[in-house]
This record gives sequence, C-alpha cells and structure tokens, in this order.
Amino acid sequence: MTGIDVRVSDFDPEPLIEYAITEADLANVYLYLQAMQPNLYPGTWGDIRVGGYYGTSALLHEIVELRVLLHRQPYLLTFAATEIRAFARQPGNLDAHLRGVEAEYRYLQAIVRCILDHQIDNWCAGPGKLKAPG
Repeated sequence: MTGIDVRVSDFDPEPLIEYAITEADLANVYLYLQAMQPNLYPGTWGDIRVGGYYGTSALLHEIVELRVLLHRQPYLLTFAATEIRAFARQPGNLDAHLRGVEAEYRYLQAIVRCILDHQIDNWCAGPGKLKAPG
C-alpha cells in the first residue's frame, strides 16, 4: 500500500461530523485494511482514496466495523495481521461487518435521495426474501 495519502477533507463532511471521524480514524482504517487485505491492492483502501461520496461510503463501512471491533478489543491494531484477521472473522464479531454494511447502505440511501431525488426503501421484505423496490 502507498500509505495514508488521504485526509478527512477529501470526504463528504456531513458523515464526518456525524461519526466524528478524525485523521486518527483514517490511520486506524489503513492499518486494519493492511491486515485484512494483505494481498489485495488497492482493495478497499483504493476505494477510500477516491474520496467524495464513493470514498466516504467505503470509509464509513470500515470505520463502523473497526470501531465495533476496537470496542471489544482495544489493542486489536497492535496484534499481528493474522491475529487481527482471526479476531475479525470470529463468529461473535461478524455483526461488526454487518453494522459497517448498514452504515454504508444508509449513507448511500441518503446520497441517492439527495442527488437523484429518489427514495430507496423496502428492499428486503424479510430474511431470505429480497424484493426489488417498486
């Protein structure tokens, strides 16, 4: 990876304020992604580096996921990469990823609503029953 070559000013400011995202969060996400995607460059970090709405959505996902994991294991980012991956992938921690997906989805819903004036809802009718909006 090429290093932390983005700043919080590269992203949509509203979610930065809502989630209180700092430069330290960017550094933490960078370290986390180095551990989680060691053979995938640029991977998610490449998506984040785009900035704007696209990068913000990817960043939100990783921020929320990582904060849940750090709440459970505050020293997680001091572990070896293999230990970080093992911890994140434990069955009891899978909800962290899902919370990240939820934050990303809600953000993208808001952007679509704001930019395209289109409401996205009722996508899922229940477990295992996907239903397209319409």
